[in-house]
Amino acid sequence: MIIGPIIDWQRMKDHTQLIHTYLNDLRSQGKSCPNGKYWDRLFRFIIHDLDQDDLPGNPLILGGSIASHTVKHERLREHLEFAASHGRLFSALNILENLPETAWNTADPDIWSDEHPWAHKNNQRR
Repeated sequence: MIIGPIIDWQRMKDHTQLIHTYLNDLRSQGKSCPNGKYWDRLFRFIIHDLDQDDLPGNPLILGGSIASHTVKHERLREHLEFAASHGRLFSALNILENLPETAWNTADPDIWSDEHPWAHKNNQRR
């Protein structure tokens, strides 16, 4: 596990600090967010049975997959904050902790802000 057993997470009173620490640990490993189906499953868990009017943005998969790793990481933060506000943070973190290594979008954090080459090509066509 990245930041310790789930029991340690539950002792942390400040969910903002926990999310910040967790995401920093992911970043140090080059992990920006879960990929495709894994992020979709996490998102569906987080929003299950909640009012559809106040949901966070969708996972950046399919058409959103060309977003930079920085933007994807920020969207994952939004999802975790939303989960925390609905009492689902620890379960969401547990889901993330149990993902296989192949379930992550990864890149060297030094290039996370770079746009996907397809995004650059699309901008040139306009």
